[in-house]
Amino acid sequence: DGIQFNLIRDNASVTGNNISLAGNISTTGDGIAVESVGTAGDEIIVVSGNTVADVRGTGGVTNVDEGGPTTENDGIRVFNVAAASVTIDGNNVSVVADDGIEMASITSGAGNVTVSNNVLNTIGAGTAGLGDGILVTDILGGATVTGNAVSNVLSANGGAADNVDGYTAGDGIRVSDVPLSVVIGGNSVTNAADDGVQAKFIAGALSVTNNRVTSVSNVSNTGDGVDVTQVTGNVTI
Repeated sequence: DGIQFNLIRDNASVTGNNISLAGNISTTGDGIAVESVGTAGDEIIVVSGNTVADVRGTGGVTNVDEGGPTTENDGIRVFNVAAASVTIDGNNVSVVADDGIEMASITSGAGNVTVSNNVLNTIGAGTAGLGDGILVTDILGGATVTGNAVSNVLSANGGAADNVDGYTAGDGIRVSDVPLSVVIGGNSVTNAADDGVQAKFIAGALSVTNNRVTSVSNVSNTGDGVDVTQVTGNVTI
């Protein structure tokens, strides 16, 4: 790994780092991995202003330190944390074998997630071919995904079941299994293997507005520009 935080009992902040070439020997590395952080659920987790380039491996390999459902070779991964909030903002991630940014599993706390103003390019380059640009899944609060630029989600198996949440892989942005409101706005997605934006199993209101989606379903041939399914609350597109 470029940077790994594991078994931290309090807040975690990863900011302003430049990481180049992770997983070169192990093939199970990530650019930044923040896992098993927090105990009380009032923790604040911030990953911001980092540059991650060239995370090598096949992708699709089960997380060595934490086990499934998450997989290795992500640009940035936050997994299995107790937190009032998680913010992933202003990072630049490129040439990654699996997911560009993955936020999976908040175990206690308000669990609100913000993923904003990140630039991601050349994602899902590993042979497993199941990466997504941005994946937010299985959290306890609401999710806000705004102002991100995602391009070239290659994912050779786009449209197949993702190892993490079981939905179709190769999306520019996917938000799934969220119990409160979700906002996906002002993002751009260019060249995605499956869906440009997918929102699935949202128990609150959903807003998907002002996104620019160009050239999707390049691998699966079954993807959509914006795919919204199983939403309990009001939907605005």
